[in-house]
Amino acid sequence: MYSTMKQVDYPFVGGKVVAIDGCILGRIKQLWRMGIETKASCCGHGEMPPCVIVPKEYEERLRSLGFSDWKNKFGAREFIIPERIKRT
Repeated sequence: MYSTMKQVDYPFVGGKVVAIDGCILGRIKQLWRMGIETKASCCGHGEMPPCVIVPKEYEERLRSLGFSDWKNKFGAREFIIPERIKRT
């Protein structure tokens, strides 16, 4: 079953605040600690698995970490966020 947890405001670089679905915040923070930028993310809200969109230069790195991907209806490449992210 996919999570339906609500978004949380998370303080980001330079005082900016970003809204991230609370159920994936830990995994998104892990990507940031690994130096991987994110453009958008979503927990799936009970309809789909959690996913993240990253700049093109990070796509191969996510694949090497075991993320699978597809293009969404808007043409953006989305990566399914696994329960556990491999450490490199």
